[in-house]
Amino acid sequence: MCLLSFFLACTSSYNLTNRDIPYLFSDMEHKPFFAILYSDWCPHCLEHNELFMQLEKKYDGDSRFGLVRINCDNFNHICKKFPDSFTPGLYWVIDSPDRAEGYFGTLDLPSIISFIEKHLGELIVEVQNISQYENLLTTYKDNSIFVYQKAKDHGDSDKISDIVFKFKNYPTIFANLKFTLKEDTEDSLFFNINPSTNISTIYDGPYETELLKIFINKYAFPPISPLSALFFEHAITNNYNVLLLADEEPYFVDNFTRIVTENKLEMRAIHFRCVSFPKFCLDLLIQTGNGPQIIINNPKKHYEWYYKDELESSQIINWINEVQSGKRRAAGPGGGFIGFITNLYDDFHRKGPVALILFLSIFAVLAAIFLLGTVQSIVERRRLHYHKLE
Repeated sequence: MCLLSFFLACTSSYNLTNRDIPYLFSDMEHKPFFAILYSDWCPHCLEHNELFMQLEKKYDGDSRFGLVRINCDNFNHICKKFPDSFTPGLYWVIDSPDRAEGYFGTLDLPSIISFIEKHLGELIVEVQNISQYENLLTTYKDNSIFVYQKAKDHGDSDKISDIVFKFKNYPTIFANLKFTLKEDTEDSLFFNINPSTNISTIYDGPYETELLKIFINKYAFPPISPLSALFFEHAITNNYNVLLLADEEPYFVDNFTRIVTENKLEMRAIHFRCVSFPKFCLDLLIQTGNGPQIIINNPKKHYEWYYKDELESSQIINWINEVQSGKRRAAGPGGGFIGFITNLYDDFHRKGPVALILFLSIFAVLAAIFLLGTVQSIVERRRLHYHKLE
């Protein structure tokens, strides 16, 4: 196995060495690669070693990308750069590891191959008939799919093609229909669809490059998206709220999905397990072992809103609407001291009148101390006052 198969095209699979690091983890241009993070002491890594060997055999000699095993015992400083890294961890890497897209699906060969092939596919998929279209929706059911049906050649497809490359690293698929999906339209048709949620949105504006970019950017992530650094970069850049579900035992995931899909929420949603993203949960002060926890997060402003009522759909929707309309005060670093006190008040209020009275009493004492000072400071001020009079 030769050094740096990305550049010398000897083989697509090898173990990371110190000589590779300056090439793979720098600004130097290289092929994308699929990283397998593992550890010698990790029992799950040993358990799935046969799977990884099958994957390497499947793509042996494939010149489109590289497949790299990274031993986190030897390269812990590299592994730590991957988003919420753990072993075994699987990532698709375009440039730097902190921007890598993690694979968090089932650890079986077909699912991993599907994940890889999605990233290796053509930027725009040519769809010849309805059967291929339905197969596309099935294959990429968890992606955000943009579909274009050309009625007349006004150069619209060229404008879309020019934009597509910008979204290469996003969970998006672009399909160019070579047949008529909808007969009742005289103009070109461009729409976004997410098969798993059955949510679709038709673009009804003029086919101008900047307006098309805005539309694609808005729906670049599906309604329920994978947790990734790229996702939060997008949320920060576009300054929007994210609906989060932390659920160790994913019994509430189906209900959460229904809430998102049936109500067509104007926000992206993510569900995840804290065991896979411990640092992320720590940053959001999510306590594990307390059942499903729903949070709305604004990563740009560092706002958090914590849902603390019954896990009932109508109550959750009402809470989401109140947050979105500004009727709920945010907690988190961006919420400041007032946000902290307000959320603390809400917690005590939910626990009943006794807890509320206790909170108000404690708050009154603290406020009095802040305004008047402690007994000792009051006595000291009086002593100084009389000392001046003397």
